Amino acid sequence: MEQMRSKTKIAWLIPQGENLNWSSALRLRRLDIYRELSKDKYNDVCSPKLFREYMNTPIEVLYEEIKDYDAILFAEQSEYDYLLMSRLRENQVRPLIIRDHCENIWGFPWEAKCFYLSDIVVCSSYKLQEIARSYQLNNLVVIEEHYEKVDNLDPKPNLLGYMGTDGKYAEYIATLAKNVGWNVEILCRPDNNVQGSIEWTVGNWKEHFRTYSALIAPQRPEMIAKSPAKVIQGLGNGMPVIASNVDSYRRYVRNGIDGYICDTLEDWSEAFKNLRVHMEMLRENAKQSYIKYDFSLQSIAMKWLSLFNTKHDF
Repeated sequence: MEQMRSKTKIAWLIPQGENLNWSSALRLRRLDIYRELSKDKYNDVCSPKLFREYMNTPIEVLYEEIKDYDAILFAEQSEYDYLLMSRLRENQVRPLIIRDHCENIWGFPWEAKCFYLSDIVVCSSYKLQEIARSYQLNNLVVIEEHYEKVDNLDPKPNLLGYMGTDGKYAEYIATLAKNVGWNVEILCRPDNNVQGSIEWTVGNWKEHFRTYSALIAPQRPEMIAKSPAKVIQGLGNGMPVIASNVDSYRRYVRNGIDGYICDTLEDWSEAFKNLRVHMEMLRENAKQSYIKYDFSLQSIAMKWLSLFNTKHDF
């Protein structure tokens, strides 16, 4: 690999339209990074262009438009993506093909084929990278999500925010917190079907988040490759996090220092008790967390830019 010296032209392929409530990965990993790199301060080094709902464009038409770009970011794994990747690979001189992959290996029909046609596969967590190696891929890198800065934090002393696994699990965890005197606000998408929850939207979540004393971030055990976005969001804003014992969470939450990692219901109950005793210490440590610096939008955008600026000799 060698570093490109000229201004880098990057094509962002985004299949969705304007519904940012649909996916945090769409908002954080794709649109936020695109918008950051579109700012004037990056004009000398990169030139990004966003292609929304690109699958509505005939493959050959889109190919002609992007074939001379330096890097193409794919976010899906459909037949359309596979055919477009294949078309790009026909040229001796072609763009760097980057596949951004989140959450899990799903086993979709075109997933593996899109992996093999990608020059680089970006994973949202180290556990996902580990799982993706089962495809015998050597071109895997990890770039996590950035945290979104929440201004005017005004934590209510007795209020915890719940952002995570849906259904009965949410009710169990919230009940354990309430049993030791905490109030719990469950903020989630309406399709999660959690009784008494508040609907999460792009427009309202920060207003709720700013009032939490600490963040509850549980996760189902089977979601072992989950992105660390929720814990990064809490710690980045100086908020203690109580989280499930999955790899993507325990890498960032320092147990007993700026939050707690929990396996069993007994662990959760004990964590909520300890939170009452050690809140000030946990909050102070969370405010000093390296997450604040290493996972800012600017820091994560620079990781992406470095990736885009890598030129392969095809």
